[in-house]
Amino acid sequence: MLQSSFHELAESVRTAMAAEQQPAAKLLAAGRAYVDFGWQHKARYRLMFAETGYAENAVETFALVAESLQRCIDAGISGSTDARADTWIVWAALHGVATLDKPARADYLRLGALDRPALLETIIRRLTLIHGPPALAKL
Repeated sequence: MLQSSFHELAESVRTAMAAEQQPAAKLLAAGRAYVDFGWQHKARYRLMFAETGYAENAVETFALVAESLQRCIDAGISGSTDARADTWIVWAALHGVATLDKPARADYLRLGALDRPALLETIIRRLTLIHGPPALAKL
């Protein structure tokens, strides 16, 4: 089950990236797809990253994002100097966002209105030093 779940996550990310043309839009779409997967499959997502979980293809999505960030660096739209390290930082941030419930819980509502798509894009852009116009649609 873990291997098929990681494959499904990678396919979701791959499909989202394929729908975009520009390197930055591909990277942002990857982040959105990753978080969407975590939100849509909460229990399975948590199991995938549980301490006892293991699948040989668990880093497939990491590799997709690292390649995407490297394309942004090569295109001159990212100030990153280490795609692998910056991908790990983005992955950790996306994992955190994916494990947060959607804003339906009363305690989260106390935070007030948050533009989650804009915040997700900001996270990715800041951590990868990508510049350019906003690109994400609503989550």
